[in-house]
Amino acid sequence: MHSPNPEVKLFEPTIYKYPVGYFDTQVRFAHHLARVNNLPFVDALTQYTAVYRRITGSNEGFKTPTNPTWFELVSAIDQNTDQATQLVWSSFIQNPKSVYREGLPSSDGRHFGSYIYKFPDNQPVDNQHLELHFADSQRGQEKSDFSRRYLVDRIADLTRLFLTVHQKMANDSSFQPQEVTLGSWMCAFPSVQESLPPNFVASAKILRPPDLSFRGDSLWGQFLTHNGGLNVPRFYEFTSKLPQAQNLDQLVDAFPMPVIFLRGPIQDFFSHYQIQ
Repeated sequence: MHSPNPEVKLFEPTIYKYPVGYFDTQVRFAHHLARVNNLPFVDALTQYTAVYRRITGSNEGFKTPTNPTWFELVSAIDQNTDQATQLVWSSFIQNPKSVYREGLPSSDGRHFGSYIYKFPDNQPVDNQHLELHFADSQRGQEKSDFSRRYLVDRIADLTRLFLTVHQKMANDSSFQPQEVTLGSWMCAFPSVQESLPPNFVASAKILRPPDLSFRGDSLWGQFLTHNGGLNVPRFYEFTSKLPQAQNLDQLVDAFPMPVIFLRGPIQDFFSHYQIQ
């Protein structure tokens, strides 16, 4: 009898927010980045993947990490680099917050269905922007939240979001965003583009280093399926190209989907969703 393909365990959904393969993909990338940039593997893993964020629960402090859980993990990895994926996975599942839970409506005033807005801290009143983010957190559907099947729902999410923003701007002189940004591999989805103002979509540019962030799912989310597993075709496409790369730009070219950045005036959103 043939033994099961050992990579199958990388692909399957688990009870956790991410499958094993999500981390294995990033570990492989870090190994090749360490090779082409002559970096210590742990530095590549810390600064050029989302692993630090998933283990510590924070995107802060990755340049000078002080988190004890992270120190424990990298110490183990230093002793056994070949087992990095399993060590990362073991650390990830020790945190109870890593268990997947069906997304519930948030009451923080920033979550609207499958969209979230974030307002960066310490922005001058005369130069503020608002960040849009995706929140595709419902497993078990036949299609992703951002498929054409749910286009009407996503437009409704955005209409509610910008209505709330418009009302907040009218009542809070310290909250006056003039522009909106959105950056993700998902910006290439036709249904996403159809839900947004045309001028905003037309502003699209592909992010590359040094503007490209490696520490979130705006990049690494492309390796996930909407049911919590690993996107196997993208995994194989990506990992087959990594060995040929000779520099960071070529490693970035190995990603199946580029990160697209959109930016535009907030008034375009008010007009598009008929908010007055």
